[in-house]
Amino acid sequence: MVMARGKGHPSAFQERSTRIEATTEHLTTFTPTVVPGLLQTEAYMRALVAYRELPPAEVDKFVASRARSD
Repeated sequence: MVMARGKGHPSAFQERSTRIEATTEHLTTFTPTVVPGLLQTEAYMRALVAYRELPPAEVDKFVASRARSD
């Protein structure tokens, strides 16, 4: 799932995605160009949002949120 869509902060999007996935009984994804969530390292997660030039605190918040969702 893409974590930096539209306006807003990637950590907020990730937290929303986590809530949706938590209530899902069956989830199928196909992402041939992204490493699956369980295999993502912290460095990889940071690289996913590096192009957005976010404040370090927001990047940390995103990584923490993403790590919790796995």
